[in-house]
Amino acid sequence: MSYLKWVKKYLKIQKDVNQGPVVVCGGGELGGETAEFIAQTNHDVTILEMKPAILTDMVVTNMIPTMERLHQQQIKIVTNATVSKINENAVSYKNADGDEITIPAS
Repeated sequence: MSYLKWVKKYLKIQKDVNQGPVVVCGGGELGGETAEFIAQTNHDVTILEMKPAILTDMVVTNMIPTMERLHQQQIKIVTNATVSKINENAVSYKNADGDEITIPAS
């Protein structure tokens, strides 16, 4: 069972995720599928990934259609982003230049 199906079946997060900006920390297979699932009901989703690319742990035959769906759902993707702080209303990260950036999160 894929992670996405597991989330749908066991966690039913559609009822628990706030309708505001959501930040998914980590752009691997789990983070990508989580962002995709959340974006079905929340249209302000951002993935923060510390590597230069997302979904690097995913098999290419799955990665390409997943990337297409992430773009279709207008999920924002920020790479080279190292999360430095998470609080109730925001997530801060350092970009490749070392600048600290804070984005809203609910």
